[in-house]
Amino acid sequence: MAFDLGIGLLASDSPASIKEKAEKAEEVGYTSVWMGERGPESDVFGAARIAASSTRLTVGVGVLSPFLHPAEEIGEELAGLIQSYGNRFILALAPGDSFVLRQAGVRPRRPWEKMLSCRKGVLGLLGSRGLSCAVYIGAQGPRMLRASEGFDGVLLNFVNPLLVEWALGKMSCPAQVRAWGPALITRRRLRLAERRLRTASAVVASSASDEALRLMGVQEEVERIRTFIRPPRSGVVGRLVSERVVASFSLRASPEEAAETMRRYMQLGLRGVVLGYPQCMGLGLIGDGAEVKKYL
Repeated sequence: MAFDLGIGLLASDSPASIKEKAEKAEEVGYTSVWMGERGPESDVFGAARIAASSTRLTVGVGVLSPFLHPAEEIGEELAGLIQSYGNRFILALAPGDSFVLRQAGVRPRRPWEKMLSCRKGVLGLLGSRGLSCAVYIGAQGPRMLRASEGFDGVLLNFVNPLLVEWALGKMSCPAQVRAWGPALITRRRLRLAERRLRTASAVVASSASDEALRLMGVQEEVERIRTFIRPPRSGVVGRLVSERVVASFSLRASPEEAAETMRRYMQLGLRGVVLGYPQCMGLGLIGDGAEVKKYL
């Protein structure tokens, strides 16, 4: 099975930007685009429709929280997408960011049961119309990784090979696994993108499990970062984030170096990788990320 190189786009971008970036991703050789939710202004389903109507790529929908999106809503939206553009969608579910849930007035209880219930409801609605869709679980903590057997695949929320290998050891059964995390693959020095990468790395690190933080040797540092990350205070966070945290929770490399990392993913049995923000900041960076394919 071929290794999937995906790019994560922001559903909060303008429709014109989503269309332009999805078309660029297809042009330069990505095989999937993923629509990440970023706050209440994100229309993930609308963004997925734009990407699907503009390209022939596989389209990842989510990661979505069933605490914010009922199964009926997800199922109806997915049904419309599949009926219009064919069976080339992947749904990704996760409990959701605790800060975002609190802001929405949601107190998540029994998240695993909620995830399974949502999956069952979505697939039930699709099945009643003769449709189907792969459903992934977004996971990074030991409990959710061990509980992944009810899903078609796992979307890991980190890209460091050491953390990927650690996560695979926690899973209770074989599954399709993709990694999604902050990425900046380029030979260029781009100050704004570098700053955004530091903040994105801090956000991922702040939600990582204590076991993962201990593995990377950054637990005390990330505890300090957590004080400022929710709500994000990027100026302060940027000064707190060390190169060790960035290296632990992002993929910052030249295309040649990134190819070495992806060969390690393949050795570990990953199905693919999704290059997350800030790789999607501009068309040039999207093109830079795809250069890795030349060296695989």
